[in-house]
Amino acid sequence: MHPINDKYHTDENYKHMVDYMCSMIHANQFTPSEMREMAVCACIKYEETRLPRYMVITPELEQAFKTIRKFHEDELTEHKEK
Repeated sequence: MHPINDKYHTDENYKHMVDYMCSMIHANQFTPSEMREMAVCACIKYEETRLPRYMVITPELEQAFKTIRKFHEDELTEHKEK
């Protein structure tokens, strides 16, 4: 049996959620594509709440930021000269 089906048949919460999602599709509330989008959106929103509020900026990353900043400034300067 496929692992997804195993989980469906052994995990009551998983089965309930899958059945609920299927009922929404069958009731024409959402398309399968919309359900996938919502699942991804929910995962992203969850992960965003778990990310640390700080970031370690290594010297290499700082150099990359400087390069991007310089490129952007050069683009703005070039655009103004036209």
